[in-house]
Amino acid sequence: RMDNLAICIQKLLEELGEETRCDRFREWLQISLGQKPPVPLDYLQYPSLCIPNITSKAWFEPEDFSLAKQLKEAYPLIKAEYLKARQAHTYSEGFRPYTNEKSAVLGSWTSFPFFKQGKTVPSNCSACPVTSELLSTLPNIGEEAMFSLLAGGSRIKPHTGQWNARLTFHLGLVIPPGCSIRVGKEERLWAEGEVLVFDDSYEHEAVNPSGEERAILLVDVWHPSLSPEEIVFIRRLYEIFAEQQILVPH
Repeated sequence: RMDNLAICIQKLLEELGEETRCDRFREWLQISLGQKPPVPLDYLQYPSLCIPNITSKAWFEPEDFSLAKQLKEAYPLIKAEYLKARQAHTYSEGFRPYTNEKSAVLGSWTSFPFFKQGKTVPSNCSACPVTSELLSTLPNIGEEAMFSLLAGGSRIKPHTGQWNARLTFHLGLVIPPGCSIRVGKEERLWAEGEVLVFDDSYEHEAVNPSGEERAILLVDVWHPSLSPEEIVFIRRLYEIFAEQQILVPH
């Protein structure tokens, strides 16, 4: 019996035809059908959806990405927009809980999204035009981009992202002493105006031990191992999930 994921992958491969260059997705279908063994992963990497043959490591160096340089150069303007938005918006408006799963966080974790599940949040983009304009110019932006806030004394519990198909960039905006994030086995500290890059399919957790709010700009981008055609494939796969009313585990 085919599971929901295999049904969606097969439907999309049939839709795109034999000539599409998506061999790793054909392999993914074979794995989903039990025709090939699962891809071996690090014990701290356990996404719900695992595309085979993706370069895998917990941390990446920001110097290897032009996006990191863009974010660092725009830091003063982005931080100014964040501070203005933070003062003007209440939690019932632009800033909202990042997740409704109370078991995911001890304390308060909120977000001010610009993109959510690939869709623009117009009111927030209008409130922060410089940040929004920068994000709109990124050629490989993924599903989410947001200001992410972690209240003083809060901790985001260990979890993983849904895919191994993306990298996550964090630009430090307001960073009280001691704020840190662990990805895989390694813990790193945020710093204002500096960028961290990691693969969120690895287990990660974050802590703010201070009495003040920590704020970052979070940007998801598609994994550099993916070709433009494969990115189109993944975006279309999400559409099929919605069309078929299939819930994919997070």
